[in-house]
Amino acid sequence: RCRPRIADFIHGADGLGDTSPPSPKGKKIDRRACQFLVDKVTEFPGEVSILALGPLTNLAL
Repeated sequence: RCRPRIADFIHGADGLGDTSPPSPKGKKIDRRACQFLVDKVTEFPGEVSILALGPLTNLAL
């Protein structure tokens, strides 16, 4: 097994370049992300745009 390589010298200790983003101000919702997307697209037809920057699993579901 290969050991993972930690690139904190590039990405910082937090993985985000040591930017220390603020804590989220919203509340956690008890709903799956894919269901949240379906609900919002249904609630606001033609108004929702999705900028997918990573895996598209939630969109595929």
